[in-house]
Amino acid sequence: AMEYSIVMIASGEDTPGLNYIAPYAATSIGEYFMEKGKDVLVIYDDLTHHARSYRELSLLLRRPPAREAYPGDIFYIHSRLLERATHLKKEKGGGSLT
Repeated sequence: AMEYSIVMIASGEDTPGLNYIAPYAATSIGEYFMEKGKDVLVIYDDLTHHARSYRELSLLLRRPPAREAYPGDIFYIHSRLLERATHLKKEKGGGSLT
């Protein structure tokens, strides 16, 4: 399966910027292949690292924390990321992103 797989890893030891951008980069790569007509599966192992990184970056930017010290828009950020999953019509190439 690895001959047709792309693995993007951002561990807890990486910088907050890398942990923040990794899910977006993985989804963008998946969208590229989806638009080429492929069926793509993106697995987010743990969005907690993403939330912590976003909190850390937001605090550095002096944004006020909300519930449990996370920025108020963290749920919007995650829902917007997950809502990029789609299935294209045949006329648009027929790929899917799950």
